Order: sequence, then C-alpha cells, then structure tokens
Amino acid sequence: MDENFAEETESESAVVQPNTNVSISKDLLMKIGVGALSLVVVLGLIFVVLGNRSDSRISDAVASCGYEDSSGITMAEDGQTLLFDGRGDEDYTGADFSDVECLLTSLEAPSTIYQQMLRTSSLMGLQNANWDGISVSWSYHPNSSLFATFKIGE
Repeated sequence: MDENFAEETESESAVVQPNTNVSISKDLLMKIGVGALSLVVVLGLIFVVLGNRSDSRISDAVASCGYEDSSGITMAEDGQTLLFDGRGDEDYTGADFSDVECLLTSLEAPSTIYQQMLRTSSLMGLQNANWDGISVSWSYHPNSSLFATFKIGE
C-alpha cells in the first residue's frame, strides 16, 4: 500500500504547473514608473494651486460697496480679514454705521446679523456670528460706534 501511495504522489507531482513567471521589460517598467511619478507631480501641483487660492468675498464686498479708500474700513494684507471701525460721538474719522449694512448684504449675510448689530449695546460686550465660512465679531459703544472684525474661514 505504501508503494501505491508513493506512485500516486509521484504522478500528482508530475502534473505540469503553469508558468507563473511573467517577464516585463525594463523599458515598460520605466514607462510605468515615469507615468506614475508624473501623475503624482500633477496632482500635487493641482492641490498646491487650489490650496493657495484665497477667498475674495470680503475684498469683493468692499469693492462692491465702493469702500476701498473709506476711513474706518481696513483690509488685512491677506485679504481674508476686514476691520470696520465706525465713527462714534467722540471720533473725527471712521466709517458710518450704515456702511456695515452694505458689507453684510454684499457678503450675503443673514439679515438677522445686521438686526443684532443694531440692537447691540455697550453693556453686551463682544458679539459673534457665523455664516457660510465667514465670521464676524463686533462691539458697540456710543463714543466709538461699531467696531467689527470680519474673517473668512473661521
């Protein structure tokens, strides 16, 4: 019986196994490698270019309202932040309180934010609101009027 077992094992091992070795030329491998590297570089450049584009909504709102050279309205160098310094009872310069309404409208802020600003008193402290990737914080005092900071991305 052991002899039969040995014969069966030999006959089973005599079965021809398929050749699993696939030969790929070095030229083809180089082309695949260069193609993959090129794809990675192109995708990286796309992410860098898109990532560096800044949101221009605040600067667009300033331009739309015609406030580029207005007293009390200052854009930060990055174009992502706007400081609104209103003219109060004791100020000689500054933006009109009503100017903030044009900015909010141009930024497509909910009308409730302007209404909140109108109702803010000096006792309320710093107020905050957010919409569509824009944040605004503000305070009010009759002597110095409205002070607001608009920021994109917060």
